[in-house]
Amino acid sequence: MKTQKMKLDWILIILTILTCIGITSASSASNDDLLNKGKAYIDNHDYEMAKQCFDRIIEANPKNVSAYIERSNLWALMGNCEKSMNDLLEASVINAQAAEDYLESSNLKESDIKSCFRSFR
Repeated sequence: MKTQKMKLDWILIILTILTCIGITSASSASNDDLLNKGKAYIDNHDYEMAKQCFDRIIEANPKNVSAYIERSNLWALMGNCEKSMNDLLEASVINAQAAEDYLESSNLKESDIKSCFRSFR
């Protein structure tokens, strides 16, 4: 009886580990999907849905630099420069180089972010 319980415990442990590995992989893919959906919502001027996408990513992974930068862009488009700057700052605190690289490689609405920077001078 004790042997069966030990086998069952090991099976549960292995299943838990496999599930966690699967969740991590799926989570990364779903973050990419949500990021792309958020960008598409911005392109379609559906800012509330875009915000929900970026918020979900950040809630699931508070260290996701890309989500903070995209949400910063969204805030700038919506005219909320303070929140835009806060998200850019948060992205830089998490990983300054990654934030800089992402900003350089993305198609963010540069004029909106620049106007926010000017308003904070």
